[in-house]
Amino acid sequence: MPKLSAVSDPGPSAIFNLIDEHENSINDSHFFAFDDLRKYNKNSWLDAPSGRHGKSAGASFVDGHAEIRRWRSPGVDRVMRNGSVVVPNNISWLPRTEAADHEWFRTYVAPYK
Repeated sequence: MPKLSAVSDPGPSAIFNLIDEHENSINDSHFFAFDDLRKYNKNSWLDAPSGRHGKSAGASFVDGHAEIRRWRSPGVDRVMRNGSVVVPNNISWLPRTEAADHEWFRTYVAPYK
């Protein structure tokens, strides 16, 4: 396992390593919010963050700190169910993301810094 000091650009406090994923978005073992983080063009969510905590989600970072992020995108606080069962792997009904949320992910994903 690499040392924390090996994470230098953008730095361990600027890379999230765990985020609370939307229950309808769970479909695999990783989280990647958008196809393209380099530019904002009203992207659809690829994997969506949770909004179950007051339209907010928790994220932990490589340096060990955690924060709560309140999303501006509509719909992340709603859940699609079939009766009482959450429908997995279906977020096509979520509206497109807001620019501020796209920028947050762009900021905290190292390859696009």
